[in-house]
Amino acid sequence: MLIKFICQNIYSINDEIEFRMFKSPTRVLKNHVYNSNNKIKVLKSAIMYGANASGKTNFVKAINIGRNFVFGGPNNPNRIDIPIFKLESDENKNSLFEYTFLSNGFCYTYGYELNQKKVIKEWCYKLTSKKPKLLFERETLEDNTISLQKGDFTETKKEENFFDFCLDATRPTQLFLTTLINNNTKHFGDIISWFKKLTIIYPESKFGNLFTIIADNNFYQSFIEILNDLGIDIDDFDTKKGSIDDKWLDVPQNIIDDVKKNIIPKSSIHLVSSTGQYLIFSMSNENKIDVTKLYTQHLNLNNDKINFEIFEESDGTRRLFDLIPMLLNFKNSDSVFIVDEFDRSFHTNLSKSIFRLFYKYTEGRPCQLIATTHDTNLMDLNMFRNDEIWYVKKNSFKSTELYSLYEFSQRYDKSLVKDYLNGRFGAVPEINIIEE
Repeated sequence: MLIKFICQNIYSINDEIEFRMFKSPTRVLKNHVYNSNNKIKVLKSAIMYGANASGKTNFVKAINIGRNFVFGGPNNPNRIDIPIFKLESDENKNSLFEYTFLSNGFCYTYGYELNQKKVIKEWCYKLTSKKPKLLFERETLEDNTISLQKGDFTETKKEENFFDFCLDATRPTQLFLTTLINNNTKHFGDIISWFKKLTIIYPESKFGNLFTIIADNNFYQSFIEILNDLGIDIDDFDTKKGSIDDKWLDVPQNIIDDVKKNIIPKSSIHLVSSTGQYLIFSMSNENKIDVTKLYTQHLNLNNDKINFEIFEESDGTRRLFDLIPMLLNFKNSDSVFIVDEFDRSFHTNLSKSIFRLFYKYTEGRPCQLIATTHDTNLMDLNMFRNDEIWYVKKNSFKSTELYSLYEFSQRYDKSLVKDYLNGRFGAVPEINIIEE
């Protein structure tokens, strides 16, 4: 679970901002709080508001780019190309990413500071009730040599040699943790697994695979149950199979050509077309390319199942196809999801229902759902705690700022939406109308 995230000099974020998910003294909605064995109380959900171009998506991107850098490193081994805040006058200002999180019952802090030339510092601590326990600290010196201060967790000479090897293999532009991951370290499993479980969903993301879900009877039944729980009247799914060259397949020729070029024997390619068709292309040993197309089914008045194209379903239903796999994931494993533009194409009641199912499926478990939204109807203190509602705005220097409703001491019997739209919390568009 994410406890705290700090970043600076990334996209529209210039000065350091801090996003916190630890519980405040607020006593309502106790099922929104996870109580870990080490007595740390972490919020399970948060929603974030702000005007267009205020930096909500950039905040999500910052979390994602910081995570991706852990696993991938720079594309160019000699330079770190990160999207810094371009309006900063100090060209030497460093960028910063720091994650504090709960993983496997333990708390950790991992972070790093860098510029376009090198990783300046990198640190990793295990947080205890007494004082933080050092796992490692790395620093890149002026001559680009790397120094490492390591905790006392290694037990054998072989392990010491492994860390020395990884230190020598780490480039100035690369994280030490990345080198450890690339060399299959047996240490830091809690930290690495947490980053792997952190999932970001953007409006254009296609999380999960409907074909895989439908092929698994247990997942499929759960998928249909969730649709029904959310009031979506899809009764079943059907598939049509054929060859990639069949005339009924309404896919642009350039896409067909790309599939033929890139597919390999005993493999498959999953595709969601621009018109909303769900397709899977597979190649057999005989180099024959087959295609399977997915349909929804609705019952008519005679209780006959009628096939519908996926694109005939509403935008909101198709968006659900991207998010229901997330709910299935919450039912079966502990994970953290951050969803940008959560409410896109959704009715307010549907958005609320998704959160209610999230709380139901994850009761007593370390899971989180964090979302950006414009839907002010979700700004309801009967639905969310005041420490779960966040606001994003641009300051006078055009840099993104972040703050929580908890900081305003809002009364629970007052209208949040009215105060928000009246500008009490900031984070609303300022529109100047010139009357002639």
